[in-house]
Amino acid sequence: MDLSLNKTQLMVQKAIRTFAREALEEWANVLDRESRPLPRELVAEMGRINLWGIQAPVHCGGAALDSISYAIAIEEISRVSAAVGLGVTVHNSVCLAPLLTFGSPEQIERYAADLASGRKIGGFTVTEPQAGSDAASIRTTAVPDGDGYLISGQKAFVTNGGTGEVFLVAATIDPRKKARGIAIFIVEKSMPGFEVGKIEDMMGMRGNMVSELYFDRVRVPKRNILGRPEDGFKISMQALDTGRIGIAAQALGIGMAAYEAAARYASERRQFGSPIGTFQGVAFKLAEMKTGLDAARLLIYR
Repeated sequence: MDLSLNKTQLMVQKAIRTFAREALEEWANVLDRESRPLPRELVAEMGRINLWGIQAPVHCGGAALDSISYAIAIEEISRVSAAVGLGVTVHNSVCLAPLLTFGSPEQIERYAADLASGRKIGGFTVTEPQAGSDAASIRTTAVPDGDGYLISGQKAFVTNGGTGEVFLVAATIDPRKKARGIAIFIVEKSMPGFEVGKIEDMMGMRGNMVSELYFDRVRVPKRNILGRPEDGFKISMQALDTGRIGIAAQALGIGMAAYEAAARYASERRQFGSPIGTFQGVAFKLAEMKTGLDAARLLIYR
């Protein structure tokens, strides 16, 4: 089996690695230390190289790349900034991708181009203070109101929560049906009653603005339901399955950065007249790290 990257994938790897090192690296520590969002000029540059629409079709402004190219892009970004890698993968995999898969032509026309270009950053919200792994137990409600719904509730640990403008929000329209009563709504931050809550202090992720979100009778039109109302839970689970590939690639990027830092230090630090990397105790550890990372990469690609 040929596991080598094709020409397009190699080109993606080179382009994103160059961008990460030349444009993003100088900001990475600042973003995390000061809990700052990405500067708008960097967001725009990331749009220019299609990081906000990696797999979106060309007619929507995306790059239409394959899943391996997507994983490569997330790994390369995350080697420099885990926070930015998190934001990019969540935007692509659990906001834009479900919109393109389940959205109506009208919804795609309204939102896809802005999301794929980075003019608007997207997010996805299921988790609540009392509903984590048990996503079917969410308490955020959507009550019918004329030609729309009134959404009320609270979401927690929302990636891109402080910077995003378009969110896919899970809310229950019929608590008696549990999972079958959950629908996904496309909610804009500009809608009255939408409020960003506490920004979380997450080690290594402070540059992402992971936050709480509050909905106080936010009126959302019926046309903003993603897919069929009764399919909301299924859409959520499918989106999260896709998102796990990106999170795995993010973890791989973080691991590669740690490995490279360790290998560099082992070649510079000298004891007993030799770099410590020449001693078996250190060399074996570095070899084990690299073996594990290579295995993880192949599992992600598969």
